[in-house]
Amino acid sequence: IIDKKSRYKLETSDDFRDSNLSLIWQTPANKQAGWYKLDSGLVLNCVYHNEKAYNALNMTPNLFLTKLSYSSFKVSTLVELNLKNDGDEVGLCYMGQNYQYICVRRIKGKNHLQVRQGHFNQDEDVVLFDSIYNNKEIEFDLNLKEIGGIGYINQAEYQLGFNKTIFKDKYSATPGRWIGGKVGIYAKGLALGGSARFKYYRVKSVK
Repeated sequence: IIDKKSRYKLETSDDFRDSNLSLIWQTPANKQAGWYKLDSGLVLNCVYHNEKAYNALNMTPNLFLTKLSYSSFKVSTLVELNLKNDGDEVGLCYMGQNYQYICVRRIKGKNHLQVRQGHFNQDEDVVLFDSIYNNKEIEFDLNLKEIGGIGYINQAEYQLGFNKTIFKDKYSATPGRWIGGKVGIYAKGLALGGSARFKYYRVKSVK
């Protein structure tokens, strides 16, 4: 068998300028029209599914996830916030058996910047960091770095941040159960009306 070379290249970043959603995005459940639209960016609506999906990100069906394209990389995504109702939330996540994510959630009429973590066997994610956030836009950041491994099993760790500031805390990039480890974006809420417009999603390989 002779391998044939192809010029096809799977994109890793998205500027959301196409009329259709890029094929780099995968969702845990079949996509529904009310979840998103393309309008000067990717607009994710703050959708409510049920209490389990709201309390634990691993139960949320409208995660927009991408494969890990490089062994070490940086992700940055710029978001215009349009959170209207208490409970509206938008964020950037690493999704594995153990997972952490950075988000903005509306609580008692104010936007809070939070870092949270969860596990596939956990019913409710835990808040690790909370601070009032007043800006109308935010750039979520994630840096992942390969740190070695044993045999064919590679190990990596990642850090979260916002607006070019990276938190010092490091988390293990664990595999998922059936989806593998992925990085992605999402929006959710308790009532209709709120949304977030993602203006770009950029992935850069790091040596």
